[in-house]
Amino acid sequence: MPDGGTKFRWAFSYPSSKHGGSSGRCSSGGRGRCWCSCRCGPPGGSSSSRRRLLCPRVLGRSDPRIAAGVVVGASAVGLALALSRFYRDNRDDADDAIRDVIERRRRRRRRPRRDGEELQPDPEVVAIVEGSLYVHVGFRTEDGYEFFSALYAQEYIQTRLKEEFKTLGFQGEIRVSLERSQVPGRQEEEEERAGRVDPGVAEMFRRMRIQDVPYRDSPTAERLIQACRTMERGAEMLTSSGYSDAAGLTLLAEGIIMWEVIDPEDCKLFLYDPDCLHLDKKRLDHLTSTQLKHNPADSSCLFLQGALLPWGDNRVDRLRQTMNTILQNGEKDPLHPYLHHISCMLALSLRAAADQPALALAAFATALMYKSDHPPTLFWTAECSMKVSKSDAIQQFHQYLRAAPPCDPNVPIAHYNLTVLYGEQQPVDREKVETHYRRGQEAEKNKLPVFRVQESLKDEAKEAYNRATGNM
Repeated sequence: MPDGGTKFRWAFSYPSSKHGGSSGRCSSGGRGRCWCSCRCGPPGGSSSSRRRLLCPRVLGRSDPRIAAGVVVGASAVGLALALSRFYRDNRDDADDAIRDVIERRRRRRRRPRRDGEELQPDPEVVAIVEGSLYVHVGFRTEDGYEFFSALYAQEYIQTRLKEEFKTLGFQGEIRVSLERSQVPGRQEEEEERAGRVDPGVAEMFRRMRIQDVPYRDSPTAERLIQACRTMERGAEMLTSSGYSDAAGLTLLAEGIIMWEVIDPEDCKLFLYDPDCLHLDKKRLDHLTSTQLKHNPADSSCLFLQGALLPWGDNRVDRLRQTMNTILQNGEKDPLHPYLHHISCMLALSLRAAADQPALALAAFATALMYKSDHPPTLFWTAECSMKVSKSDAIQQFHQYLRAAPPCDPNVPIAHYNLTVLYGEQQPVDREKVETHYRRGQEAEKNKLPVFRVQESLKDEAKEAYNRATGNM
């Protein structure tokens, strides 16, 4: 295939650059909270994927042990069913691995009791349900329950399961999540979040999950897959035509917009990196320039040129020209449905070109006129407002969270920012700080593997949380 092929090596592999993480250059140099679209700062969020809720088998009332359920999950696209197949093909070894981790045992190292009785593990794996991979765990004492909870909190169980399953040949990412408990005196929060506890369980109950995470079912995953397919179709049209079919340029532009790529370095990596489309830059530039000579109103060519320009006045001018051209062409323009995103890119480019938050906020307001519930625009409006009015930023982050799906990559970042903002208020609202810090952690834990949260922001949120809760 020409130019090394047009398929992405990984469907969800967000380009990783030289400049820290998965980001391009930005004016902040990767320091502190970044306001541009690069991934060196909060823009690189995470998402939580939609999950099938599978009811666990309920233990009988006569069982004296505390019951819990654990389910195993793969964190990469295409692995959603791979874990179930892996477990079915390696059930005995997988069962032993799960028991080793949960019961903290090594089969070859277990010593018999001196009194001759069988050593009773606490916690103990009671049952493993194939398909859902629920693991029902019994606790003989409350100490066993406490120890199990501590292992989960320290991510020991997740780390060990990863190691054990990898040894057996499973290369996917294992995710462990705690669901709910029914323990006298400590059940309020988890039971309230999970709803009623299933009837028929023992008096004290905890459920944990290690499950297949169907990332393909989440809105964000579907959007990213569609974006990749659109870009791949465009690249295929270009390479198969010898870089003469301009329709491929429109598909490239649409795919970049669908992915919500904003940073110029990320755009370059998508188009030219060997692990992505691996297009010929010179031939692509030549086609774009030639097409504009024949048709100066080709918005796709204008957009691609603007998206690839570095942050600065030239980028602002070309994106503004793109906007004006689309508006002049009207609804017949193929990029007309994406005015909201291009306008958001223009606002961020204005913010990068001149340190004038008020000017950028006016541009964001214009972008919201095209689509009032566009999550990226709402998020960046809130980020920009943090330098102008913290109370406005709080309100706008909440507006973003109401509009964005739970799997949106910026959800954990919004919660961490709210943790910091509420922690700076006087008096500090401890409940709000705790709530958003916990929600940020949960959203980050359930994220799609392509996105990540900047460590400095997490540190800042943790400091705010510790101050509010007196853990300094």
